[in-house]
Amino acid sequence: MTIGALTRGVYVSEGDTRVSYDDLAALWEEDDVIMVGFADAAGRTYGPFEFRASQAGAVSDFTGSVTVGEETTVLTKIYAYYYGSGVTGVNADLRAGTLAFGLPAVQNGNLSDYTLGVAYATGEYSVEAGTTEFTLPAGFAFRPSLARLDVNVTGLAEGETVQSVTVGLDGYTFYDGGTVDFAGTAEPVFSAADVNAAVRVLPGVSASGDPAGYMVGIVPLDLGGRSARMDVTVITRSGQSGKRYTASFAATELAAATRYTVKMDVASLQNEEVTYIEDGTLDAINNDKDGYFILTDDMTLDAMPNITDFGGTLDGDGHTIDMGTVGSVSSEQAGIFATTTGDAAIVNLNVKVESLEGDASEGGLIVGKVKDGTLTLDNVHASGSITATRYGDSNHMFGGGLVGFVPMGAVLEAANCSFTGSVSTNMTALIDANAYNCYVGGIVGALETGVDSFEKNTDYAGSEAGAASSIVNCRVFDAALVNTWRGGTSIGGGIAVRSEFYTGGIAGRCTGRIENCSVENTHLTGVVDTDGAGRQAKPVVGNDWYEYTFNENNSYTNVTVNGGEARTGLYRGAGAAGTDRPDYSDIQ
Repeated sequence: MTIGALTRGVYVSEGDTRVSYDDLAALWEEDDVIMVGFADAAGRTYGPFEFRASQAGAVSDFTGSVTVGEETTVLTKIYAYYYGSGVTGVNADLRAGTLAFGLPAVQNGNLSDYTLGVAYATGEYSVEAGTTEFTLPAGFAFRPSLARLDVNVTGLAEGETVQSVTVGLDGYTFYDGGTVDFAGTAEPVFSAADVNAAVRVLPGVSASGDPAGYMVGIVPLDLGGRSARMDVTVITRSGQSGKRYTASFAATELAAATRYTVKMDVASLQNEEVTYIEDGTLDAINNDKDGYFILTDDMTLDAMPNITDFGGTLDGDGHTIDMGTVGSVSSEQAGIFATTTGDAAIVNLNVKVESLEGDASEGGLIVGKVKDGTLTLDNVHASGSITATRYGDSNHMFGGGLVGFVPMGAVLEAANCSFTGSVSTNMTALIDANAYNCYVGGIVGALETGVDSFEKNTDYAGSEAGAASSIVNCRVFDAALVNTWRGGTSIGGGIAVRSEFYTGGIAGRCTGRIENCSVENTHLTGVVDTDGAGRQAKPVVGNDWYEYTFNENNSYTNVTVNGGEARTGLYRGAGAAGTDRPDYSDIQ
C-alpha cells in the first residue's frame, strides 16, 4: 500500500469550476464561473467581477463586465481565481494580491466543490469609462492551490456500501483554510490555524465514474521531509450493521497542485463491527460498551441515559439527541455517558435539553466523568439550561456544558465543539471539612491533566505538563455560567475550610492546552476573592493558577463577570505571552 503515486488523467465533475491536477490544463465547461479583479497604475482596484467561460475544453475565453471610474482607462494588473461551492469564506485582497479561503472538515466527495486556483497577468488594457464588456487576454494559466487525495476502495462484499472515508495524519492536524498568493510567483502561503484532526468525506463520484472512489481537497502540508503515518478509515454499511476498515500509509508531504492516490482493498484488511442505531434509543450501547455506533436519524429521549463505563465510539453523523422532555436527573456522575473509560470517542453529534435540573457531583450534557484513558470529542455541540445541586454528601461539584470532570491520569481531547445555554450550580451549605470545591465551565467543569498535586494559596504555578489534554477550536456563546456558593469558610469545632470556587467561559479549571477557542456574549457569576487564590471568575479559565503555560490564540467577546463591564480581549498562557502569569489582554 502506498501513498504518493501520481495518477495521470482528466477529472471532470459537476461544480462551479472544473480543474485537473499535476501538469494537466483545466478543463472548462461552458458558463463555468471565475472571479476577476483589476488594478490600475495608481493602485486602485476594481472587482472582483464574475466572468464566464465561453466554450468547453482545455482552452476557453472568459468574458464579463468591468465597471471603472471615468478617470480610469488603462488597467495594468489582472487577478483571477476559480473556486468550488465547498470553498467558504473567500475574501480577495486585490491590493495585496492575496486570496483567503476556508475548507469544511466534512466534504462531499465531489472534488470540483473543493478546488481553488489563481491566475495573474500584467500589461496595459484599455477600457471605456463606466461598464464595459471585457474578454481576458489569452494565456491565462491557472495554478491549483490544494493538494488532492484520491481514496480508491475495492474488495467490498455484495450489498456492502461505503458510508464515509476519514483521513487523518498522525502528529498533524489539517488546515481549515489559508491564504494564497495571487501573483503566482511563489508557492502558496497558508496562514490559517490547523484545527481539523481529520477530514471526512461522504460518497462522491470518482474520475472514472466509479462510486467507490473518494476525493479529498486538502490545504497543502509541509512535513519537513519527515515521514508521517496517514490513517485512512472506511466505514461501510450492509443492513443495520457495517464495518470499519483502517489502513496506514507513509506520507512525506501533501503538496499543492498534486494528486495522491491511496488504494484500499478492504477484503484484505482487519475490520471492526459497526452498529447502526435506528430504533430511537441508545439501548444497544449498553449491550456493547466498547462498540462502534452510528446514529441514522435524530432521536428524542425522555430520560437521561447515564451510560456508565463507555469505552467505544458514538458517531452522531450530524444528528441530534433531543432531551427536551427530561426534567431531572440524580446521579453522582450525570450525562448521556455518566462515565467513560479507555479510548472513548463521541463525534459529529448535537445534544439539546430544555430545562434540566438535578443532583450531581460531576456532570455535563455529554459526559459526567472521564474515569481513565482518553475521551475524544470532535464536532460535538450541546445547548440548553442546566441547574445542578451537589449530590448527597459529595465534597465537590464539577459542572460543564459538555464534560463535568477529567481527573489526574485521564485525558480529554476536544476539538470543534460548542456550548450555548446555561450551567448553574448550587453548592449548598458545607457539611464537613472536605466540602470545598465547585468548578463551572462552558466546555468542562474541571480538568486536571498532568498535575500530581495542587498547593493552594501559593504563587502562580503554570506548567508545561498539561499538553496531554487539549481543548481546541471550541466555542461557548450566548451562555450564562453561574457558580453559587452557599456556605462559609469554617465549620463548627474550629475546623477551617479553604473553599475553592472557580468559574470560566471554557473551563472552571483546566491544566490542559486551550487553543483557538472563543467565548462570546457570555455572563459569568461566581465568588471572587481579592487574592484570587481560591475563588476566581474569568472569561476563559477560572482557575488559571495552574493553567498550561503555552495556551494560545483564545478570544473573548462581550463577557461580563458578576454583572460588571463587558470584556473583550485575548487570552494566552504565560509562555505564549512572554510573562510569568496568564495573559488576559483587558485585565491588568
